[in-house]
Amino acid sequence: MTTSFDKVDVESIKRCFSGIQGLTSATDFEVSAELTELLDDLKTESIKDLSDDIITAINSVDGAYVLVRIVSILSEKSSLRQEEEECLHTTYFCIYNLSDNRDFARVAANTCIVKKCIENLKVKEKCISGECQIDQDSADVIDFSLGIIYNISKEENVESLFDDDMPILHSYKNAEREDFAAMSVMILAHLSGGEADKIQDEKDTTAYLLNLLQRAIKDEDRRAVGFSSIELIESLGHLALNDNNKLTIVEKDGVSLLLDLIRGHREEEQIAASQCLWTLAFLPSIQKELQQVRGEFEALSVSCQDKVLRKILEGLLLTLQKPNAATKEKYEPLPELIGYFVMIADRQCRDGHIMVSYAWDGGYGQKAARKIASYLKSRGLNVWIDTDEMKGSFLDAMAQAVSDCYAFVLCASEKYRKSNNCRLEASSAHIQDKLIIPAVVGSSIPSKRDWLMLLCADKLFIDFTDETKFHQKCEELVQQIVSLSQVVDDTDVVPENVYETTSQPKTCKSIAEWSPHDVKTWIRDRTLQCFEEEFEEFDGSALMRLKKIQHDAPEFFYRYFCERKDGKEKRRLYDVMKLTEAIESL
Repeated sequence: MTTSFDKVDVESIKRCFSGIQGLTSATDFEVSAELTELLDDLKTESIKDLSDDIITAINSVDGAYVLVRIVSILSEKSSLRQEEEECLHTTYFCIYNLSDNRDFARVAANTCIVKKCIENLKVKEKCISGECQIDQDSADVIDFSLGIIYNISKEENVESLFDDDMPILHSYKNAEREDFAAMSVMILAHLSGGEADKIQDEKDTTAYLLNLLQRAIKDEDRRAVGFSSIELIESLGHLALNDNNKLTIVEKDGVSLLLDLIRGHREEEQIAASQCLWTLAFLPSIQKELQQVRGEFEALSVSCQDKVLRKILEGLLLTLQKPNAATKEKYEPLPELIGYFVMIADRQCRDGHIMVSYAWDGGYGQKAARKIASYLKSRGLNVWIDTDEMKGSFLDAMAQAVSDCYAFVLCASEKYRKSNNCRLEASSAHIQDKLIIPAVVGSSIPSKRDWLMLLCADKLFIDFTDETKFHQKCEELVQQIVSLSQVVDDTDVVPENVYETTSQPKTCKSIAEWSPHDVKTWIRDRTLQCFEEEFEEFDGSALMRLKKIQHDAPEFFYRYFCERKDGKEKRRLYDVMKLTEAIESL
């Protein structure tokens, strides 16, 4: 195929973009003939048709920042000449097109382009409500604004960019033009992160996506309203992170639809559908239906040539092999699972280790997990961490790593929460009563009732997000491992610094004899002042009764202290973890 880039070389791109980078004042910007020609080419060419050299050249000169700067310069002018108006719209379309490239989108997410697009959607909101006629100019603005937001929404850890703007995105779900409505639904699916309260009418949203998927697989090009079947399945998978949406998918016969795609011969669809089914499989009520076709999964995992598909199917099979462990309820492993782990242990006996479990995100979380592992090794501890991704059978490698560990360091992040691999590892550790120590390595875990929060509800997180305190937090982790685990090598592991623990009130009285004043002192010593209101009338006897409640009904304990009433902002999960640890130490 001959493209318009036959007449544009890499040096031309670098020269044009570098010139804009070097502007000292916005007033120096001019819409040159060379820039106009370049932008027209970038707008019209499919990202898939662009050569690697072109994409590399654009990213090497910070193309995302350059294009967003053009948007900023022109959009802040009080009035635009015709060529400037055309340049502004063309630049937006270029960003829309190029943001389909993950490297470009990652950079664009850190600019003001999301804010600009949201502003555009607010200005044009009347056009979708039927209050005014939508012209081509308005349609273009809505098109590229939603398109850019959609491409960026697929990146990791961008949800916070949209915290205040979900209402405007919801409003476009009701657009008369179906392409706008569908785009809005796809965006919301990616931004929800499995959090039900981020999507209004989540049941209708899930049903609509299933309808689009049914239409896509009947289409010759496997598309519906411009979206490929792969994109639709992946968006459905994001919604399936929430248990209510899982049930909706089952009610709307979504499981059968996904099974049909797995039985087909389109490898990309098989991978996406298997991943979505694996997410669904963590809900016990769905497992029964999937158990009936377990043999098909086993046969496909043996016959398939694609390593990614095989790994997903192995994870799905292991999930079906055990009861759900994503809640704080304790389950006994199924007999066959016990036998499997015994077989693994017999296969290769070795000393126990600390397993560092983390999500492969290519960012700070991954680097932090590896630094934690290196630090633990330097302190004389035996550490297992998957640094090259698991080789051979995923099921064997994961099962052996979990089975052989005596401590499980769970590197918590948004990516971890959304990963089926990570959920399977953590659930397996939970079932086997391993010592689980959560370490926060990503953005703070949301205070939502999901599998990760429930699994860690009675544990204290160690926060590794502040790099300046990384060494200190590593020592806290060593202390926890040494003090809580019963399997420690004969070589003494002594923390480099012994941190003083806060003491209980200096009195010979037993805790049950504490006065309300003693309890207040205890609260302040533990830096738990955010809970002073709840403990205002507590004496020692009440405190000990609370400890029993925390032990016997941890979910009630969590809801009471985290889900505040009277419209007050929910407390951070980290604060509740601190309170949990303080009460357990009584």
